[in-house]
Formats: sequence, C-alpha cells, structure tokens
Amino acid sequence: MILFPFLTFLLFSCGGENAFVEDIDELYEEKTKVVYDTICRTETDSEGNEVTDTIITERTETVRNDLKITIDSICYKFVIEGPGSMQGADCYNNLVFQFCNGFNYASCYDITNGNKIAMFKFAGAPSGLNYHCNNADFSQTFFSDDDEFPLIYVSQSSPRHVVVGRIARKKNTFTMDVVQTIVLSGIPSADVVIDKENGYMYAYVYNMDKLILYKYKIPEYNLSDRIVLTKDDILETIDIGHVTYRQGATIKDGFLYMLDGVPNWGTEVYIKVVNLENGSYSRISLSHNYGFYFEAEDVFFYNNELYCATNFNKGVYKLCMSFNK
Repeated sequence: MILFPFLTFLLFSCGGENAFVEDIDELYEEKTKVVYDTICRTETDSEGNEVTDTIITERTETVRNDLKITIDSICYKFVIEGPGSMQGADCYNNLVFQFCNGFNYASCYDITNGNKIAMFKFAGAPSGLNYHCNNADFSQTFFSDDDEFPLIYVSQSSPRHVVVGRIARKKNTFTMDVVQTIVLSGIPSADVVIDKENGYMYAYVYNMDKLILYKYKIPEYNLSDRIVLTKDDILETIDIGHVTYRQGATIKDGFLYMLDGVPNWGTEVYIKVVNLENGSYSRISLSHNYGFYFEAEDVFFYNNELYCATNFNKGVYKLCMSFNK
C-alpha cells in the first residue's frame, strides 16, 4: 500500500478523536471521467472448479450524487487484529465482531474503548466451503429467548452461501455454532447483506460493469440446517450502477450503504448509498475527496453512527455522514 504524504497534515481533532479531513462541501455531481478498470473475477464452473478471469475495461463514468451526500469527517477509532485478512464486521450493543478470511475465526472488540475481548472459531461449519466472510450482519432473530446475541449472517461469495451463526458468551469466552447454511442457486458469485428491519436479504451480483441486487425473504432458521434459494425465490431486482470491487455493506432505514474498491489493486475507495425504495443512489470517493486509501471491508452502525472496518490492521473508522433523503 502507498501511504500518501498529504495524509500527515489531514489529521485534526474530531470530538477528541484523530480524524482525516475537514468539512468539505464540494462534491461530485453528475461529473464524468474516463476510468480504466482491471477487474479480477472468480467464478465456479460446472465441475466445481474456481476460474479467475482478468478484464481491463475503459469507460466513461458518471459519478452521481442523487442523495446529496456530505461526509464531514473520517475519524480513526481503534485496530482490530486477527489471524489473517480481516473481512466482514458488525456490531451488537457495544461489541464489534470482525471475521477473518479462510480461518473461520472472528475477533471481538469493545467499540467504546477499543479493547480486545476475545478471538474465537466457528463450530459445526460445513467442510469444503470457501470461508472468505465477505460480509457480516446481525439479524433481529434470536435462536433462543435466553440468547445474548441475535443470529448473525456471514456471507461467502464463492460458492454463493451464507452461514447463519449463533454466538454465545461465558464471561469473555465466545463460541459460534453454525445453525444453518443458505445456498444461492442459479445466480453468479454473490455477497449478501441483511435487511434486519424488514426480514429481507439482498444478494449483490456483477452484471458486466454494473451491480444488481437480488431481493429474497430471509428463510426461517429452524426450517432446515441447509436451505437452497433458487431464481424462483427472487422477489425483486435493483440495478445500483457501477461498482469496481464490491466490499461489505449494511442496511438501515431502507438505505443500503456499500463499500467499493481495493487500493492495493489500484482503485479508489468509494461508499455508495442506495435508496432501496426507488433505486436512487450516490457514490462518493473516500480516497479522492478525503485522502482515505485503506481497504475498507465492511460498514455497520453503532448508536446510529456509521463505522467502517478495514483490512490489514488499518483500523476501525467512524464516517460522519449526512445526506438529504
């Protein structure tokens, strides 16, 4: 990763926290630019083998700001460490859980002080699956009335499955049992984000240079330990425009918040906000506008404020955002 020199003087006080950027009012609004993308996509062929294609494309991009997004500041909070590449994350009460690629591990931290609470491994996870843990979302459903945490949905893009986990704690020892695996059949490689408030899940899938949302009803966790959703289960599709490298996402109050980009692969980092009711969206560069060049893996809310979890021990950040809905 290249650390740009101007980052050193973009740091300033934000409510007593370290932060990038001052208040910036000038935003992209229907501006165009020529963009060259190098896109690596991995799909699973009919024999179950993973095939990676590299595509270089040239396009004229319109950077939209339909929702008039303003990001006032990006404030550093703390670092989450794990035994590998850190991926999807979510927060419940004051505890942040971030999942690790390939190792079936999760790290737990206290968001109020940045203290590490625990690191733990899945139990009962089906073998033979690629656990990249792209996205993680707590639901509002509890496996048992006595459980401390609701079920958590951890998305695995290849081969298109979602692990439903039941997290338990005894003092500072955590466990996570896999109670269900949801398989998405008949669609390309996809990640999944949960609309916990309305009981839906959205798979987000590449279609050429655009990303399409496929809307499903979240299956009942007690129907079966393995559920297969087919094209017949798709309730709606939404075109949300160009995304170079999809990352994690979250949904709150009918809006999707999605991260996009991998700086180590030569792209900027973006956040896209989508109105799920009418499909309007905005996509703002955190790199161009705010000097943010860390790989942003997932976003989540704590106390109605938006946070971003990164990879490679680069930290958790608070995104102070406002926009006209």
